[in-house]
Amino acid sequence: MKTNDIIRAYTKGELTAQEANGKLKEIGVNVRLVEGKNQLTAQEIAETRVGDTPQEANGWGLLDVGIGGFEKVHVVDGVTVDYDNGADTNYALVLIGGQTYKIVDHNKLSEL
Repeated sequence: MKTNDIIRAYTKGELTAQEANGKLKEIGVNVRLVEGKNQLTAQEIAETRVGDTPQEANGWGLLDVGIGGFEKVHVVDGVTVDYDNGADTNYALVLIGGQTYKIVDHNKLSEL
Protein backbone atom coordinates (compact mmCIF):
# COMPACT_ATOMS: atom_id res chain seq x y z
CA MET A 1 0.00 0.00 0.00
CA LYS A 2 1.08 3.56 -0.70
CA THR A 3 0.51 6.51 1.62
CA ASN A 4 -2.65 7.76 -0.10
CA ASP A 5 -4.08 4.21 -0.26
CA ILE A 6 -3.74 4.00 3.52
CA ILE A 7 -5.26 7.44 4.08
CA ARG A 8 -8.16 6.71 1.69
CA ALA A 9 -8.92 3.49 3.61
CA TYR A 10 -8.80 5.48 6.86
CA THR A 11 -11.19 8.19 5.58
CA LYS A 12 -13.60 5.45 4.51
CA GLY A 13 -13.52 3.87 7.97
CA GLU A 14 -11.74 0.69 6.83
CA LEU A 15 -8.76 1.42 9.12
CA THR A 16 -8.59 3.01 12.55
CA ALA A 17 -6.11 5.83 13.11
CA GLN A 18 -3.88 3.42 15.00
CA GLU A 19 -3.99 0.85 12.17
CA ALA A 20 -3.30 3.56 9.58
CA ASN A 21 -0.37 4.88 11.63
CA GLY A 22 1.02 1.34 11.89
CA LYS A 23 0.79 0.83 8.13
CA LEU A 24 2.40 4.23 7.48
CA LYS A 25 5.26 3.26 9.78
CA GLU A 26 5.62 -0.14 8.03
CA ILE A 27 6.18 1.53 4.66
CA GLY A 28 8.65 4.02 6.11
CA VAL A 29 6.48 7.12 5.91
CA ASN A 30 7.04 9.66 8.67
CA VAL A 31 3.48 11.07 8.57
CA ARG A 32 1.09 10.21 11.42
CA LEU A 33 -2.54 10.86 12.25
CA VAL A 34 -2.61 12.87 15.47
CA GLU A 35 -5.68 13.26 17.68
CA GLY A 36 -6.81 16.88 17.81
CA LYS A 37 -4.80 17.81 14.72
CA ASN A 38 -5.55 15.72 11.66
CA GLN A 39 -7.36 12.70 13.06
CA LEU A 40 -11.01 12.28 12.08
CA THR A 41 -13.51 11.25 14.74
CA ALA A 42 -15.63 8.13 14.27
CA GLN A 43 -18.68 10.38 13.98
CA GLU A 44 -17.06 12.53 11.26
CA ILE A 45 -16.15 9.43 9.27
CA ALA A 46 -19.66 7.97 9.70
CA GLU A 47 -21.36 11.20 8.62
CA THR A 48 -19.16 11.75 5.53
CA ARG A 49 -20.78 11.00 2.19
CA VAL A 50 -19.38 10.86 -1.33
CA GLY A 51 -21.32 10.19 -4.50
CA ASP A 52 -20.68 9.69 -8.17
CA THR A 53 -19.31 13.21 -8.65
CA PRO A 54 -16.99 15.42 -6.59
CA GLN A 55 -19.87 17.86 -6.03
CA GLU A 56 -21.65 15.20 -3.96
CA ALA A 57 -18.84 15.03 -1.37
CA ASN A 58 -19.91 16.21 2.09
CA GLY A 59 -18.20 15.79 5.42
CA TRP A 60 -14.63 15.58 6.66
CA GLY A 61 -11.48 14.51 4.88
CA LEU A 62 -7.76 15.08 4.82
CA LEU A 63 -6.00 17.69 2.73
CA ASP A 64 -2.67 16.86 1.08
CA VAL A 65 -0.76 19.88 -0.21
CA GLY A 66 2.40 17.96 -1.02
CA ILE A 67 4.54 18.96 1.95
CA GLY A 68 4.57 15.65 3.81
CA GLY A 69 1.49 15.82 5.99
CA PHE A 70 -2.28 15.97 6.07
CA GLU A 71 -4.67 18.58 7.43
CA LYS A 72 -8.27 18.02 8.43
CA VAL A 73 -10.67 19.73 6.02
CA HIS A 74 -14.45 20.22 5.95
CA VAL A 75 -16.25 19.81 2.61
CA VAL A 76 -19.82 20.88 1.75
CA ASP A 77 -21.28 20.04 -1.66
CA GLY A 78 -17.81 19.48 -3.12
CA VAL A 79 -16.33 22.75 -1.84
CA THR A 80 -13.77 23.09 0.96
CA VAL A 81 -15.15 25.32 3.71
CA ASP A 82 -12.01 26.75 5.30
CA TYR A 83 -9.36 26.19 2.65
CA ASP A 84 -8.55 28.23 -0.45
CA ASN A 85 -5.88 26.77 -2.70
CA GLY A 86 -5.20 30.06 -4.44
CA ALA A 87 -3.74 29.56 -7.91
CA ASP A 88 -4.78 26.42 -9.74
CA THR A 89 -1.12 25.62 -10.27
CA ASN A 90 -0.81 24.74 -6.55
CA TYR A 91 -0.90 21.04 -5.73
CA ALA A 92 -3.76 20.07 -3.41
CA LEU A 93 -5.71 16.86 -2.96
CA VAL A 94 -8.60 16.01 -0.66
CA LEU A 95 -8.96 12.42 0.51
CA ILE A 96 -12.52 11.94 1.71
CA GLY A 97 -14.80 8.94 2.13
CA GLY A 98 -12.31 6.67 0.39
CA GLN A 99 -12.04 8.95 -2.65
CA THR A 100 -9.32 11.33 -3.83
CA TYR A 101 -10.09 14.63 -5.54
CA LYS A 102 -7.92 17.52 -6.65
CA ILE A 103 -8.80 21.11 -5.79
CA VAL A 104 -9.46 23.51 -8.66
CA ASP A 105 -10.75 27.09 -8.82
CA HIS A 106 -9.53 27.84 -5.28
CA ASN A 107 -11.73 25.42 -3.30
CA LYS A 108 -13.76 23.12 -5.55
CA LEU A 109 -13.23 19.37 -5.69
CA SER A 110 -12.62 17.86 -9.12
CA GLU A 111 -11.77 14.44 -10.53
CA LEU A 112 -8.07 13.63 -10.74
